[in-house]
Amino acid sequence: MSVTLSIRSADNTDIARLVEMNKRLIEDEDSRNSLSFVELCQRMQRWLMEDWHIDC
Repeated sequence: MSVTLSIRSADNTDIARLVEMNKRLIEDEDSRNSLSFVELCQRMQRWLMEDWHIDC
């Protein structure tokens, strides 16, 4: 059985899923980051509009 893996640049349609993973990581690390889901979404949108590139 062969598996094909595709990697692409993330866009606005991926933000909710990426933020969900980021929020879990923040919680797992017991981080003091108190940003809400909405605030994390806004931050992720800013990153994607700037120079950040996220592959998914």
